[in-house]
Amino acid sequence: AISEADESEDSIDSQVAEAVPTTDALPAAAAAAAAEAGAPQQPKPIAGWATLWMWVPAVCDLLGTTLMNIGLFFTTASVYQMLRGAVVIFSGLFSVLFLGHRLERFQVVSLLLVVVGVTIVGLSNIISPPAQLRSLHRLGEHADEINSDTWKAVLGVVLVLGAQVFTATQFVVEEKIIRHYHLTPLRAVGLEGSFGALTVMAAIPVLHLTIGRTHPGGYFDAPEGFRQIVENPAVWQTSIYIMLSIAMFNFFGLSVTRYLSATSRATIDTCRTLFIWMSSIALGWEAFSWIQVIGFVVLVYGTFIYNRVITSPF
Repeated sequence: AISEADESEDSIDSQVAEAVPTTDALPAAAAAAAAEAGAPQQPKPIAGWATLWMWVPAVCDLLGTTLMNIGLFFTTASVYQMLRGAVVIFSGLFSVLFLGHRLERFQVVSLLLVVVGVTIVGLSNIISPPAQLRSLHRLGEHADEINSDTWKAVLGVVLVLGAQVFTATQFVVEEKIIRHYHLTPLRAVGLEGSFGALTVMAAIPVLHLTIGRTHPGGYFDAPEGFRQIVENPAVWQTSIYIMLSIAMFNFFGLSVTRYLSATSRATIDTCRTLFIWMSSIALGWEAFSWIQVIGFVVLVYGTFIYNRVITSPF
């Protein structure tokens, strides 16, 4: 009976893997690729020095998150979230270049739609700079200040899009690792989180000694940074909430990808973007923009076609 249950579970996993064509479905896509190549369905568990490979996606995640957070200063939460959809462009490209995947015609067309959608969303942010930039010049606004806001909006878009290169690299490296080793979602999150924390703790003293000491009160002044955290309860309490939120988000995201499909994860992620956008408008943090609506619709349509959420007409 146990053997029959195992065979049934393997059959279900194989069906799920075969139904997922996208790089975002890291474990499922890896299993499908392994099956096509005639590789064993059950790779060996990751252990020993091999666990250090997880340091690579951890660093990519750290770099991507840093760039996105800086870009968020110069854009709105909804535009930031929509621009993150560009990760499918880079992940698709990198999967072809480094993993030997082949994109079908409908996937190529869908990637072009994503490019168009991201471009429209980015232009909406540049044409109408975020309120946090315009509010800096409410009094005595003139042409130079308006141009400055425009360039800051451009910088925000470039930073968020540039971060997607690191995120796509993270996805591709994770898939490469999971092709060779058995790795559960919980352990993957734990390893990446641990390596990320070690990287940050190692970088803090180095950056303080090289930059922080000569620029007191700056971004890399470690004692001043810790003082601000300790003396402001709102800062350290929010930091704890964010860490818990990110941990749960990564765990549930990997679990959805592993046990369901990237299709489910793409659909859920789109709902998250829509919720953030509606909340920002309701709270008065940004104004409604039809350009942004058009860009979002094109972006979602392209993403859904790529992940086979909807049937492609191409």
